[in-house]
Amino acid sequence: MSFIFLLPSTSAATVSLSRTANDFGQNFSSATLPTLPCQFSGSIVVSHPISLTPSDAFFIKSNSQLHAYSMLTDKLNRQRCGVQVNGNRYKLILRSFGDESDVDRVANIVSLLPGRRARHFSNSNNLTSTALTPVTHQLCCDTPTLRSLAHFLSQMINSAPTTDFFLGPYSSTLTRGAALHANAASKVMIAQGAASSPIYADNEFVFGTLPPASSFLDKALELLAGQGAKSVKGVMEAASFTRGVCGGIASFSAKYGLDDRGNVEVPLNPTIAELLPLAKNLTVNTPDIIVGCMYVTGCTAWTKAMRAGVCASERANERGPKEVAWRTHYLCN
Repeated sequence: MSFIFLLPSTSAATVSLSRTANDFGQNFSSATLPTLPCQFSGSIVVSHPISLTPSDAFFIKSNSQLHAYSMLTDKLNRQRCGVQVNGNRYKLILRSFGDESDVDRVANIVSLLPGRRARHFSNSNNLTSTALTPVTHQLCCDTPTLRSLAHFLSQMINSAPTTDFFLGPYSSTLTRGAALHANAASKVMIAQGAASSPIYADNEFVFGTLPPASSFLDKALELLAGQGAKSVKGVMEAASFTRGVCGGIASFSAKYGLDDRGNVEVPLNPTIAELLPLAKNLTVNTPDIIVGCMYVTGCTAWTKAMRAGVCASERANERGPKEVAWRTHYLCN
């Protein structure tokens, strides 16, 4: 996620996550969707690592994604009788595994989930046609007793049905390892939360839904240059996606005639204390545009650091309205 400090800030609300399959369906779609009398030839299992608890770094975005997955799965199974392949209908099963926003945990989940050889849908006539229940979402491994990876693997992975397709986790950093393992297992992965180009370069089974990270700032910088901005500086978290976004500043600066002041890298999930010295330094020879290439936690801390640093300096100088550059107007008011 990236943003430019020229717009009024907004607060992000955390949505509570339902803990059971039944609650999930009732809260989001089961109560309002009619269930058709469907006959399924089998099931298609879609598995994915995802940040399930509020303490996870990427919980807010992951939670929104999980809601969307559940609603889509429910709608497909209840109103469309699943997915049709070669004349046969398959129930879609979504399996979610808590990844704790941890790179190693994500890689372990995806590397071990493929399990047995994938079923071949073209041979579906060999499957017994049965009526399956409409409950489709299996929420795994999000209780204190299942927090250890060893217990998680023994209780869930070994008994898991074949994973046919993967969804990627949120963020390019987490997706990189997941993509390597999915590709090695010849499993198609839709990496809906990753925009870093290297993820797709050598992984033929991995597909994305976002434009390249390096293109994210194109129209924003074009607009701001058209409004009179002359200089730009990037502040980026130490992650694949955020580096990719701010990495596009150089080419767009040349394209739109902006003075590129370079990028500064800060730690992943930085604190206000870590960012405040940088924010105060930007009060000297301040660029017209300051781009923050950060995830939610970093963006929140950076906004507060900027308000504490840049705005305090503006007020201390007691500059008049014409002297307070438009670059800080929305940030400080």
